[in-house]
Amino acid sequence: QLARPSSRQKTIDADFAALLPLPRSDLQARWVDLYGIPCPAQMSRALLVRALAYRMQENALGGLDRATQRLLDRAANDLAAGRPLAG
Repeated sequence: QLARPSSRQKTIDADFAALLPLPRSDLQARWVDLYGIPCPAQMSRALLVRALAYRMQENALGGLDRATQRLLDRAANDLAAGRPLAG
């Protein structure tokens, strides 16, 4: 038997669904609200919606744990330096 979604999860789901019909200009404004920087001009609408949903979820439920964040930072640094990713 599946667990029922919590009221918080229902609110998050509704917030995500509310993004879908918004015009790009509203999505870009939401980006500025959530990220505090201008929205990248060349970002596709699909990626923009996903990035906004991720940030909304992160704000509501918390972000990545420190170990995962360190792993991602290390991978980004390795790629920037031209080193292959460790497997």
